[in-house]
Amino acid sequence: MKFIRQSLVCTFLFFLSQELWSQIQKINPHGTSQAPAVTQAEELSASSKKTQENAIPTTTQISSEEAERAFAIFAAKIDSREIESLPVQNNGRIKPLDSLSRESNLYIFGSRSKWGLDPIQLYIGLIVFEYNGALEIVEMRDADLRENLGFKRDHQFYSVADLDQLNLDERVKPILEKERANKRSLTPSEKSLLELSNQYNLARAMITGNHFLSSIDFSTINDTPNASTEVINTAKEYLTALAQHQSTLTLSKSLVEKAKLQKTPDLFTRYMQTLELEVFHNHLHIFLWAAFFYFLCGICFLTASIRRRLNPMFSWALYAIPLCLHVLGFATRVYITGFAPVTNMYGTMLWVALGVALFSSILLSLYKNF
Repeated sequence: MKFIRQSLVCTFLFFLSQELWSQIQKINPHGTSQAPAVTQAEELSASSKKTQENAIPTTTQISSEEAERAFAIFAAKIDSREIESLPVQNNGRIKPLDSLSRESNLYIFGSRSKWGLDPIQLYIGLIVFEYNGALEIVEMRDADLRENLGFKRDHQFYSVADLDQLNLDERVKPILEKERANKRSLTPSEKSLLELSNQYNLARAMITGNHFLSSIDFSTINDTPNASTEVINTAKEYLTALAQHQSTLTLSKSLVEKAKLQKTPDLFTRYMQTLELEVFHNHLHIFLWAAFFYFLCGICFLTASIRRRLNPMFSWALYAIPLCLHVLGFATRVYITGFAPVTNMYGTMLWVALGVALFSSILLSLYKNF
């Protein structure tokens, strides 16, 4: 039992640290670390510049508090189930819109959902809401950076309209040059400013709709220009219907069907078969449940008064619950992404935690040290 108690402590700490790491580093839970997010935001910078002239409402038209209240009511009416399995291409693979919205929201807001909205309601709502530029959605995580840029040190979130005035693209040009020469030479303050620039460019691309429309355009991975025109036009009709509070059931169904019929390279074909499974995996939160049961087992096995009342068979059965959930979530993740979980720290910590749990179970079965 000593081995299993030790394994539970180690495994729970691994799970806890992985959640902290994903919040601090904003890791993509589907295999892309922060570095590709920087690259993606740099690419979005060019497209966002093209839309600088777009009418993005400013905070002088409506306060951020009023905008948040109106947005929460507006976005809550979006039926995310209609388009959660919509295939999109992003960061080297095809995934459902449900995953893209979670990843994008996490990088910008620091959480996958906000204001009581689910990830898709938040992501799509930001595109069609009239006063999206007034919403304080970009999390400026570095307090020193906030102070250096002239903002309040204790105010963490800012709107795109607020950040428009900072001319961030010009500010980060020397930092980007320095990063290309030697990435390790960046100071913490330079990294924070670069991250803010990436968040800003991604947020602007999101609220102008460029991020969404480019993700459903598979012509970029097929090398067939204009092949996705019909899909993009249907998406625009869907967004227009949302903005005008019209029914979107027919349009959303048509959009998903047309997007799935797009030609994809052989390398991406398998992803089209796992869209619904990935959505289910996202909603299940299997690793969170595994962590909960690991913690529950830890309390039972580490508390002497409870441990004395447990027989070996019941202990094994109790420990099997989080272990099976862990294995199932791990296997599903590998099946969906198509590669081993060693591409970022999030996946690595999942693997290490599973290794600790399995190795301790083997030692316990060999030595029977209950």
